[in-house]
Amino acid sequence: MTVGGLSHRSGTVLLCGVSGEANERCRQALERARFQVIEEIASIGDDPPSALAILLGVDGPNACTQAIQELRLRAPGAALVGIITQPGDASEALVQAFRAGIIDAVDARGGVDDLVPSVKLAIERRRLQISEERISEAFTRELGRRARRLGEAVLRIEDAYEETLAALVAMLDLREQATAGHSIRVGYYTCYLAREVGYTRRALQDVYRGAVLHDIGKIAIPDAILLKPGRLTDDEREVMKTHTVIGRGFVERVPHLHKAVVIPWCHHERWDGQGYPRGLAGDEIPVPARMFALCDVYDALRSERCYKKALTHAESLAIMLPERGAHFDPELFDVFRQIPESLWDALHTASMQANNRFETMLDVFASLESATMVPTEVRPTEEIRL
Repeated sequence: MTVGGLSHRSGTVLLCGVSGEANERCRQALERARFQVIEEIASIGDDPPSALAILLGVDGPNACTQAIQELRLRAPGAALVGIITQPGDASEALVQAFRAGIIDAVDARGGVDDLVPSVKLAIERRRLQISEERISEAFTRELGRRARRLGEAVLRIEDAYEETLAALVAMLDLREQATAGHSIRVGYYTCYLAREVGYTRRALQDVYRGAVLHDIGKIAIPDAILLKPGRLTDDEREVMKTHTVIGRGFVERVPHLHKAVVIPWCHHERWDGQGYPRGLAGDEIPVPARMFALCDVYDALRSERCYKKALTHAESLAIMLPERGAHFDPELFDVFRQIPESLWDALHTASMQANNRFETMLDVFASLESATMVPTEVRPTEEIRL
């Protein structure tokens, strides 16, 4: 007889390893309680009943471990209950049985009064365990689905951020066409220098955003000053200087750009304290702004303007060298000038050919070097300080 479903009100019990008089007493007690009793593992079939208990004799030190493992495979939803029917010390056998997977044990040597309540309780406990497992599995699946959806949403938001950033940069280039491409170039330069001093990918993203938006405050500068072909008057120069404070106000209002604010705000500070807007000196200047100052001046020297020709790498470094320890952080300057001219030229070319996206820049970096370029550790010197 194969048990394919629940045919008795209380459930089904498989008697396993219980023989003789003990078997008969257990069978009678269970059947009086309206349990179906079977004695062959094969009778469980491929579709075990939902209320199934396996009453397993655990007499003897090694009597049940293998049987429990087999029964667990055949009927994983069953409530396994150990039963002691033989005289003697059964403590060792019980320990082994509990370790193997039984959830309760009945001592039937003095009678079977506790048998039915123990089996019913074991079935209910197993039902609750299975229910909890199913709820946990469903929760884990749902959590996974929501995590995937959240990840997709985050990617969409990041894409929107990137598109907004690209639009702002394009707007700046249109406003000040003489320096078109400058923002992206200095973004590449500054991030490469930041990578050289140990910045992580996440920190590089803040540096990149700050670099490409360094002159965002110039949106508020009148055209008569911003686009003036000749030298600025002292008053006009003071107006122009306000672009750093305006840039800070603009960037700080955008939550995902908050950590990028130090470059728009502080990129005209000088190591010797003679810069603006706050006259910060030395370590008071945030590290990203110190790195950017190097790259900003370098790009200006290497670029052609209506009033000057583009300088070579060597000519640019020769002009910048006296500013080591004056305009520029001396340690960062030493790192900067160790980067070969060929790499600066490659970054220049790549930045002019690529789009404005941060991920594109990382791909360019990866193509320029065979080794992994972005370390996983952040050095203390890279902290972004406001």
